[in-house]
Amino acid sequence: MGGAVRERSEVEQERTPVLFTPAEWRVLEIRFSLTPRQAQICKLICEGQADKNIAAALEITLDTVRMHLREVFRKLGVQTRVSVILKLVFADRAAQAPEPEQTGSGETGSTGTGGE
Repeated sequence: MGGAVRERSEVEQERTPVLFTPAEWRVLEIRFSLTPRQAQICKLICEGQADKNIAAALEITLDTVRMHLREVFRKLGVQTRVSVILKLVFADRAAQAPEPEQTGSGETGSTGTGGE
């Protein structure tokens, strides 16, 4: 019986999309000043885990999960779990976007001393 549960779990894990690499998670942790525990909770949110499943996976109480979630919401400036995912995805994509090429030396135009 234990093998059947483990197999189902492995199949479920295969269906869970991986949104970020470990390096991308580290960048997001730094950008939003997340603690390692808050980052773990964000990862589980991105996997679609419920609070009680997060508590069980991390071996912490449901109240502790909710406390960490409040802090994550505050740090990311969001109010819902879906918004956590969206904020992380958009922040990651923005970090990966190539810098636009700048033309010229940038000394003229913004200061108004470009000889106009």
